[in-house]
Amino acid sequence: VQQAALSSDKHARANAGEFLDALLTRRDQQRLRALLRLVTEDLPAADRVARAAGYLPLAAPRAHRDAVMALVEDSDVTVAGLAAAYAASLDDAKLREAAVLARRRRPEVDARAYALFDVAAKEAGGG
Repeated sequence: VQQAALSSDKHARANAGEFLDALLTRRDQQRLRALLRLVTEDLPAADRVARAAGYLPLAAPRAHRDAVMALVEDSDVTVAGLAAAYAASLDDAKLREAAVLARRRRPEVDARAYALFDVAAKEAGGG
C-alpha cells in the first residue's frame, strides 16, 4: 500500500486510497484516514500542504533554524537524535547549543543517534 500510495501511477495511488478508505472505517480513525488520503490524491504540493495544515497542532516553522529546533525536541527519539546530530554539525551556535541541551535532558536521544550512525558506518564498510 505504501509503494502504491507513493507511486507516480495515478491508478495505483487511487487503489491505495480505496484500500485505506476500506481499512480505516472507525470513527477514531477518520483523522488518520484523511491525512493518508492527502498522500494518495492527485493534488499539487501547495494544495496538499494547505489541506494538511488543518491537521497540524502548530504552525509550520518559517525558517530552517526553527524547523531544526522543533525536530531536536521531537517526541520521537530517532527523529530527535538525527536532528540533534544534524544541528551539532552546523555552523550555528544556537542549533549546536540546542543539540547539547537535548542530549543532556534526554540521554536516549544521544544513544539513539550514536546507534544509528554506528549502524550506517558499518553498512558503509566503515567499521
